[in-house]
Amino acid sequence: WASFRSVPPDDWAVRPVSELATTFKGKLPTRVLDKPNGRTKPYLLMDGLRGGTHVYTEETHLPSVTKEDSVLIADGSKSGFAVRGVSGVLGSTLLAFRAREETHPSVLFHLLSSLFPFLNSATTGTAIPHLDQDLLLRLRLGIPTSPDEQAAIARILDSVDTALERTRAAVERARELRRGLLQ
Repeated sequence: WASFRSVPPDDWAVRPVSELATTFKGKLPTRVLDKPNGRTKPYLLMDGLRGGTHVYTEETHLPSVTKEDSVLIADGSKSGFAVRGVSGVLGSTLLAFRAREETHPSVLFHLLSSLFPFLNSATTGTAIPHLDQDLLLRLRLGIPTSPDEQAAIARILDSVDTALERTRAAVERARELRRGLLQ
């Protein structure tokens, strides 16, 4: 990580991730359901976060996240992958980051997301890779001290993400059209 050699502007703070957010790990419920009912919340698992199968739980006392929180995959080949915009009961293989008051939630997400290549290569465990949570919490990152500057950076990065997602969707629609024309 130190080999990146990036130096933040003089008016930015360099702080460990543990000072930017509170963090908590998900728990395993005793029972998951395939369909929601009036008493359930989504039980967030890696598969569901990436567009796959969704499951639910009635055990709403377990750790939960909101759409403002950043969620990192903590176990498996995608350890360190960050997602946001989800809410529900946090799965046992996931780690949540809730921005502290002085940290813009979107800036926190983009910082965590930028760490994926490093975090994924610095996992622990032999059979199943695990996110090195202690290492992550100690990482020192540059962040603007001004809330206005954080909000401006967040708006720009969010708009870039939106443009990328629209481009991906347009490319996929073009592929589907091509497949249809070939048939």
